[in-house]
Amino acid sequence: MAALFPGRRLRLAIVSAVATSATHLLMHLALPQLVPAAWWLLAGEAMALAVEATAYALAGRDLARALVASGLANAASFAAGWLLLG
Repeated sequence: MAALFPGRRLRLAIVSAVATSATHLLMHLALPQLVPAAWWLLAGEAMALAVEATAYALAGRDLARALVASGLANAASFAAGWLLLG
């Protein structure tokens, strides 16, 4: 986030923490109740990308950078979870 939004680091750090926490809770508490298990991961990742990119775009006023930041952050998080937890 800091590399993609220089000059707005504090604001984007706060928005990132709130958006990531919200999407994490939604993905692990709400989605399993609403989406079939076969689609849960795909739906959760898509929802996280969309919600977080929207939050970043509103705070950073740059949709293209927000999409890149959200995509990179979610890809890194997914890869770390896959590598660490199998």
